[in-house]
Amino acid sequence: MLFPLFLVHFDMRCKSLVIFCFASSLLFFFLFLQGSVVHVSAERVLLPTFGKGKIQVRIYTDYFCGPCGRLEPKMEQLLLNLVKKDKVTVTLIDTPIHAHTMLYARQFLYILKENDEFHHALRTRGVLFEAAKSGITEKERLEEYLRKRKVRFRPFDTKPTYAALNALLAQDRIASTPTCVIYYGDKKGVYKGEREITQALELL
Repeated sequence: MLFPLFLVHFDMRCKSLVIFCFASSLLFFFLFLQGSVVHVSAERVLLPTFGKGKIQVRIYTDYFCGPCGRLEPKMEQLLLNLVKKDKVTVTLIDTPIHAHTMLYARQFLYILKENDEFHHALRTRGVLFEAAKSGITEKERLEEYLRKRKVRFRPFDTKPTYAALNALLAQDRIASTPTCVIYYGDKKGVYKGEREITQALELL
């Protein structure tokens, strides 16, 4: 806008003065202008997904679900081996069946924000299951429980992640826990309960 205005009001009789002012302004611009580049980006989606295998494994659990708590240690080594061998890509999805599950699901994402290694995620999930079994339902008590067990976490905006997780819940039509959905090419298998899920993972 300034440049067209300059052309409109340009007076040829003051050409020398205009050139001098223009050159001076450029010189001052380069000598004295200070600025900084600020990178602004949206919070990335932090899905609890691990591994690089072609077989997609989605495991839906609830920290206050008894069968889920019993299943967790059974499938831990199975999942570690499958991910290590690049056979599967595993997504661990906390399913809010119980009223206090969202507190735990959010805390699990905070833990992943600090350390997203798979073995660490599985270990801390065990700690969260223990906390739920102990009847902890307050944010402050849960955070204190994690600190005592040296589990670090970092809060962040979880809305983009929840949107992605809700899409998976809707796609797989999850109505109960524990549920395991396995995608292998065009094939899809749905397994429910401790026994079915354990057997399905063992077959992989």
